[in-house]
Amino acid sequence: MAGGTINHKTQVSERYLLDLEREAFISLCGERKLRIASRRC
Repeated sequence: MAGGTINHKTQVSERYLLDLEREAFISLCGERKLRIASRRC
């Protein structure tokens, strides 16, 4: 993972990483292309 406001040497918890992953997933759920692709399955 890259980016964000945390220093590269900072240790983060598993909860923090899961929260970031959840936020990204929810954001993707709103993407039109993803919704169209999921209908094809």
